[in-house]
Amino acid sequence: MTTRKDFLIASTAVAALAPAVASATPAAVVTVAAGPEIPKFAFDRAGFDAIVARVAQHRHSFASTKLEDGDVLNAMTNVMNAYEESLGEKPVSITAAAILYHGSALALGFNDWVWNEMFAPALPKMPASIKADIATFKKGDGNQWLHRPKTGENDASIETLVMRGSYFLLCNNATTGFAHMLARALDITPAAAYIKLTTNLVPHALLVPAGVWAIHALQEAHFTYQQATL
Repeated sequence: MTTRKDFLIASTAVAALAPAVASATPAAVVTVAAGPEIPKFAFDRAGFDAIVARVAQHRHSFASTKLEDGDVLNAMTNVMNAYEESLGEKPVSITAAAILYHGSALALGFNDWVWNEMFAPALPKMPASIKADIATFKKGDGNQWLHRPKTGENDASIETLVMRGSYFLLCNNATTGFAHMLARALDITPAAAYIKLTTNLVPHALLVPAGVWAIHALQEAHFTYQQATL
């Protein structure tokens, strides 16, 4: 599974239990009885439209396909810091959205439970391209980009970006591919894996029909576009 094709696994039942824009508290683990088929995707269009309609002078999107030590989060943070610290603008003047639409970048959108209870046991059987990007991860670490650091180091955490008005859009096609990958590694059904993933997103995360669609939809809504990782 080293190409995007691997993530776009053919299925007429393309996914979702898409939570609306989440609260500032990571989602609780939800246990759902899952049949063999991935649930039909029910896009929270109202949640997406609320993000698009958010009034801000500066509206930026940052697309990512790889973790690369949270580079997309660093890009968002640096842009916000430039406005607030160098240009003296108020935080409310900026809206930023990360589009996680392929590859290991998608992992940023899942909370600690997914990392510890799904990614950790599945890691030995993950594709080399993804395994290499999270090679230092071990069970108990959780999503290391989710929480604010306890020290005075640079804070580009998801929690802080959420507090600063950022959003995270996860590609449903890629999430479906992740579910199939994890199902094989964990010996569970793709439906069970998909439900666990989509009910354990990080705060301010929303599942979208396709990441590439979200890129264009945000551009049509006058968001600038930066490809943060290649």
